[in-house]
Amino acid sequence: MMQNPDMKKPSRTSTKLLQTHILSGINELVRPWRNGLRNDFENIPLKEMFCRIEGNFKPGRPLENLSKQNWRLDEQPILSEESTSKEKILEKRIAALLKPGWVNQVPTASGYCGSGGRKRSIDLVCRSNDSTFIFYELKVLPESGDVFDATIELLGYGLLYIYSRGLVAYKDCPLMKAKTVHLKVLGTWDYYKQTSPSMQFQDAISLNLSQFAFARVSGCEMDFGFSTFPQNFIPKDYVSAVTDQEDDRRILSAVEGIHPCFG
Repeated sequence: MMQNPDMKKPSRTSTKLLQTHILSGINELVRPWRNGLRNDFENIPLKEMFCRIEGNFKPGRPLENLSKQNWRLDEQPILSEESTSKEKILEKRIAALLKPGWVNQVPTASGYCGSGGRKRSIDLVCRSNDSTFIFYELKVLPESGDVFDATIELLGYGLLYIYSRGLVAYKDCPLMKAKTVHLKVLGTWDYYKQTSPSMQFQDAISLNLSQFAFARVSGCEMDFGFSTFPQNFIPKDYVSAVTDQEDDRRILSAVEGIHPCFG
């Protein structure tokens, strides 16, 4: 069949823009809260956000195509030589120093559908016991983005977790057997000084999430909060993730001193 010369093939750029990733549409749903048009954070539409995840998942995709690496609890020690990200280096140092209880870069969505040009991984996961886990979104710099964006990103991972618990592909994953999951934005004192959260915001989000998780997941509680390192902890200007014994002691002390921003 002869191709009509007037019919243009979609460019690579336009095709890329049409790709859907598993969290597509969530930012649009929360825009009124993001832009300050609404402040009833207890009503952030978690049900609609969850429905977007369900809709973004390709119904015809065989479950065997889902990555077995999703929700794995393995340290990821390799850092790109080009990376100078304080957050990336710090999370790797924490995981290396506190393994196996802490792991970094836990993938959540490989094989679900398009990535949207970025990895969908939880910065740090702490396993406090066999049934309790903490998902941390790590923020160390004032320019790392504000607490609302960090909150929505972490809520996205929480909703992905709830969705994944219903997939047979992950039924044997230890993380899927958790009875308690805490979602925590973990920031330095400098980060929170620049973008101050409120207890009212935290508690409204946590209540909303707890109620949604209770309705969706049998035998698992979920909540949300803001945590901070001790005030005197300032991540150094790392050149790489190379071990430094003095800095290791600082990091261990900082992790031991993590505490809630409120209460």
